[in-house]
Amino acid sequence: MCVRTYDMLPSESADRKSIADFIDAHGRRKGVDIRSYDFHVEHDGRCVAGICACAMGPDVHIDLLAVDEPYRRCGFGSALLGHVEDLAREDGCTTASVDTFSFQAPDFYPRRGYKVIFRYPLDDGTERIYYSKRL
Repeated sequence: MCVRTYDMLPSESADRKSIADFIDAHGRRKGVDIRSYDFHVEHDGRCVAGICACAMGPDVHIDLLAVDEPYRRCGFGSALLGHVEDLAREDGCTTASVDTFSFQAPDFYPRRGYKVIFRYPLDDGTERIYYSKRL
């Protein structure tokens, strides 16, 4: 049923879960198993690094990976990425993918075996870079 009037609202974290559940149910109806891999690192009770990834069929896509500035180059990003890759591999994934911007640590993924698949130039002179890796 289509509606002609509706409200467009910003989503809260609970809404994100609801949206993810909707997408997951749709994938299952189509025979595609969707799995989430969300982890974070805490220091002194505070989140200092985190990763959110989603596997659909044989590919795990890294949606978000962030490390708070004072904790960069401590190995948290590599540990989180490696953990997700290991779990995804155990779950049958054969590739990992991610996209990021040229100003966001462009050497991080290549140092971990990711290859540039595509570079998309943006109007401000930066690029969106798409990476993939065989697991």
